[in-house]
Amino acid sequence: MPSKSSTAFASFENLLEYEGFLSILKYYVDLNCFFIPPDNKSTWVAIYHHQRLSSMFDLEKKYGFKRKWDRFGDQYFSNKKIPSEPLLVENLGFYDIFFPIIQNGKRLGTILSGAFAHQEITYPRLQESWKQLSGQAASPENEGFREFTRMALEMPVLEGHSLAAFNEALKLFAQILIYKKKSKAQQRMRTLMIDVISKNLPHSYWMDWALVLPTRQATPTWDIKIQDLDWVHSEIGISRVPTTVITAIPRKSFDRKSDAIEEMLRIYRFQRRSFSFARTLPQTVGGKLENYGAVFVTSPDPSKSRPQRR
Repeated sequence: MPSKSSTAFASFENLLEYEGFLSILKYYVDLNCFFIPPDNKSTWVAIYHHQRLSSMFDLEKKYGFKRKWDRFGDQYFSNKKIPSEPLLVENLGFYDIFFPIIQNGKRLGTILSGAFAHQEITYPRLQESWKQLSGQAASPENEGFREFTRMALEMPVLEGHSLAAFNEALKLFAQILIYKKKSKAQQRMRTLMIDVISKNLPHSYWMDWALVLPTRQATPTWDIKIQDLDWVHSEIGISRVPTTVITAIPRKSFDRKSDAIEEMLRIYRFQRRSFSFARTLPQTVGGKLENYGAVFVTSPDPSKSRPQRR
């Protein structure tokens, strides 16, 4: 006899089939994503688990912070107009997205994805969120606050075009779960990933692959054939194998004394700007240099003279 949770998802034959949405989750946004049954009592189905070592939910459990998940069950949606757009819900200064799956006016379940920052994280944001979570003062000497900061700075930032694109991807995924004809949704999902998401968020493993560092998944041998891969052209934005590696470490100001949290934020801002700056350069990709700087990989134009290439 099938379990209650398995029967809850029987009508969603394509729940885990759609590669395009899973690619966005896995390679770019790295956000938890779940299917919540309409009765809010059956087991949630995990569509994707993020790959980061810690999460907001881990710290919520650690500090006994309770969220009211039942707000998003049948009673919530029956008492309000069912939204046609993903519902952005704030928690401790960060956000989750809820999107109901509707067919013939009936809610068949809800997709939940998060948590993420909706803008670049600041010191005041960290202090306020930490106080709400733990009830403790946000002191840089507090190891718990430093742990919270490290977790928060690893969160993806979805803002502007990237947030709009991910919202649309959730809507497309909901449509794919219901309708058999999905070719247009697949094409649109691919367009969102190439034209928006890959331009605003770093790929999860490409830089480590390029630098021959450990990655979270098996990768082919790094060789000249890399430059012929379609997804490297369209998503990473290069058509030549990088031959040059440049590292950069932000210069520390000695005008004033900074604390450990300010230092983490300084590196965080530098790494975000380095990624964006690399996007403005031809045949160049930028990424994090662990927790203290940035790394760029590039290749000079072979048609140029040697002094020009240097």
